[in-house]
Amino acid sequence: MGGPSIEPDHTIKHSAEYKCLTTHLSNKPQSLGTALDSFCGPTEDLFMQSKATSEIEAQLWHAWKAIIAAATQTPHDSAGRQKLADFVLALRDRPVLERNGKVCKVWDATVWKELPVFGAAMREAWNAAATDHSHHHARSAWINLNAFAATLVSTQHSATPAPASSDFSLYAIWTIRMALEDSAPSPASDKTSQAAAAAWLAYAAPALWGMSRQGKEFEGKMAKQGQAMEGKEWRGFNEERWGVWEERLEACEGDGLVGKAREAVRGCKSA
Repeated sequence: MGGPSIEPDHTIKHSAEYKCLTTHLSNKPQSLGTALDSFCGPTEDLFMQSKATSEIEAQLWHAWKAIIAAATQTPHDSAGRQKLADFVLALRDRPVLERNGKVCKVWDATVWKELPVFGAAMREAWNAAATDHSHHHARSAWINLNAFAATLVSTQHSATPAPASSDFSLYAIWTIRMALEDSAPSPASDKTSQAAAAAWLAYAAPALWGMSRQGKEFEGKMAKQGQAMEGKEWRGFNEERWGVWEERLEACEGDGLVGKAREAVRGCKSA
């Protein structure tokens, strides 16, 4: 039960960014532009006040953790999931932040266009992956976060290619590998891991199938095969791997999110 937690802490839940997102995702009338201004304000104010880059970086960590917190608290089957994904992608279209001709950059990436620090914040969240042994709030948060990331990938795939700083398709492999490749599904399998994997296939199956057909790969062994895939040398998406996911998903117990994922996967082959 110890270790990092995926649930938002007190500081994040009381931040201006998190409160802005909570309002935006509620039924209260608020334009996207107003929400973006409120969310970006703290970071942009620091830059305009000529604060050190380290302070701006710290504020970006704070902002992205608010996004991640909102994702964990947004039910995967609600309209808020897509609304939050659209909000993040809209940040990339925000006017370039400049002061006296100097563009605001962190880690050599333009704020907000390249979403600097977001990938690192998401990677940190993945270190807190929940399992059946986690508190039920953490289990729900983990499934919701994967559904949000899947929606980001799906939305970007249907529009324009995502910049490296906001391409989270590798996270699909990490989550699905843990549930469907490290061992064959059985009554003793971790149901939380299976549900998180199902979230990817339920909400991003066409995008992931497209990457599988294209043979999208990643550097090194980041996307290597799972422990039970002896003899494979996978480095990303491919049709063989997709076939394993499809077969093992059929063997998973339950309906709900798993059932939705099965339907989405079957639909890819018939489309």
